[in-house]
Amino acid sequence: MTLHGRAVTIASGAHLANTDLKVFVITGDGDGLGIGAGHAFHNMRRNIDIVHLLENNEVYGLTKGQYSPTSKPGFKTSTSPEGSIEAPVNPALFALTAGATFIARGFSGDPKYTASLIEKAVQHKGYAIIDILQTCPSYQKGQDTNWYKEHIYKIEEEKTDYDPSDLKQAFDLLNEPGENYPIGLIYQAQRPTYAEQVPALFQNNKPLVEHDLTVDDSTVEKIKASYF
Repeated sequence: MTLHGRAVTIASGAHLANTDLKVFVITGDGDGLGIGAGHAFHNMRRNIDIVHLLENNEVYGLTKGQYSPTSKPGFKTSTSPEGSIEAPVNPALFALTAGATFIARGFSGDPKYTASLIEKAVQHKGYAIIDILQTCPSYQKGQDTNWYKEHIYKIEEEKTDYDPSDLKQAFDLLNEPGENYPIGLIYQAQRPTYAEQVPALFQNNKPLVEHDLTVDDSTVEKIKASYF
């Protein structure tokens, strides 16, 4: 638990302190792509080795139902009574642009399939994000489970020649017109993680949390002398 929009930063710090851990971070579409968008973007491009589960119901469901960064144009809420006029953020496309090396989309109404995507994300080395489509019975009454079932399709079933390692195919998939959502593994690539490129994090093959950080008196005096 941390400040609104800051979860990815805290998760990244936890991972860098102990790279033996597989760190999960859970955000909503509001905090993750609103106030926390900058944190998410830069940790994606750094390829921090964490698993980011983004719960996306396209609304600020925990407050008063305001439109969120992923809400569709025309969505009427307490803060947009005439309908939102903003272009929505596509979380998967955002992640692809930022440089995440594992991008998938799931649906809360199909937990077994979504769990299989989470398992793949855990096995991946690098920043893994899963955009999990969810309903909000309080403020998104028009997008219930039945609506989603009519508007989603599994990539591997509909596009048998799809290659998730192909950046252009992933970009084209996420820019398809219409209201349908492809779910499944969208993109996966391999490149060095941030931690793997920082030798100081691995003294004697131990994570930072296990390093000996004691400082002897002579070192303390040298530090004092350099500052005072």
